[in-house]
Amino acid sequence: MVLDFCRLKPIVRKHCDALDHLMLLPAESERLEIEEREREVEVRFTRPEGEVDRFVFPRRDVLLLPLRNTSTERLAEYLAAKILSEVRAEYPEAQRISSFSVEVEEASGQCGVCRLEELAEGE
Repeated sequence: MVLDFCRLKPIVRKHCDALDHLMLLPAESERLEIEEREREVEVRFTRPEGEVDRFVFPRRDVLLLPLRNTSTERLAEYLAAKILSEVRAEYPEAQRISSFSVEVEEASGQCGVCRLEELAEGE
């Protein structure tokens, strides 16, 4: 099945805009200690040699994602799942989509891709 891009574009834009201009932090990272406060988010990273780097960001500028890291590959997976779920909820005929692909580019020629193949209804 092919879905008209004009129907898909607002959904993709919404999910991309939700990530834009924010500090994306991987909430499930094993390497970061993240402490959320009312007005700020503090992040501590312990280097292999034991030195601790500390970063503090305004709360309004941070988005915690349910990921282990925020590589382009993981962001592509995250977006693919979000977009596909909404497309299927919005358009009943989208239940027949058999493959779906999202590419996240961080620089020219450097990207992460998520391809979902052989999708079953409701997957």
